Amino acid sequence: PCKAAPQATQPLQEVAPAAKAPPSARPAEPLASPAELRELRRKLEAPTSSIGTCLSAVRRCLSDISRDVKGARVLQRQAPEVRDRILRVRGAEELLKGIGFQETGLGTLELHSSVNKGRIDIVQKILS
Repeated sequence: PCKAAPQATQPLQEVAPAAKAPPSARPAEPLASPAELRELRRKLEAPTSSIGTCLSAVRRCLSDISRDVKGARVLQRQAPEVRDRILRVRGAEELLKGIGFQETGLGTLELHSSVNKGRIDIVQKILS
């Protein structure tokens, strides 16, 4: 014969925690203000030409996102464009996170869905 399940006596907070939501569902960490983005840009460390290449690559990524290019919100760390042109510059990852990119834990950085075209346009002007 089947027995009825015993009544739970534990408070709800002791129940197993819910699975983590994917990065795109979590609220974004506070985005850097325009002044903070300028400071993050100023703190990039590399030869001038490498910094220029980095900023150009970031602006290109943001342009693709602004134009709704499929998959543009996700940067693959191992992609040559990202690895060699952006992440090679010291401070570039902090800049990306200030813009609104988040670590996914899958070797990618994803621009949070709350970052809209208006924010992207402002960031592009600051990085110009």
